[in-house]
Amino acid sequence: MIDSIRAGIVEKLNAIIIDLDPNVTLRTKYGGTVFELRKNDPKSRIGGVYSYTGYVSLELSNGALFDDPKRVLEGVGKFRRHVELSRCAAGPFNSTKV
Repeated sequence: MIDSIRAGIVEKLNAIIIDLDPNVTLRTKYGGTVFELRKNDPKSRIGGVYSYTGYVSLELSNGALFDDPKRVLEGVGKFRRHVELSRCAAGPFNSTKV
């Protein structure tokens, strides 16, 4: 995947998170961006965005609790789930599973 496409996806995801909660803190961590409800408080972390060679991953700290009838979320752990995104057009981004 082209770096500019991945950067566009990351930028769009960050903007969506800030639109949903303007008080959320975006912080560089683990090679990506984590979202915290309280600045520098790992216990308030709600997820993150990470860019990989072929996709961008949106990580959800408590994604296992979400209703996911279309099975878009990936992962089998106790709490975390993620979705892999591979393109970003003028409209919404697209999941590799949708």
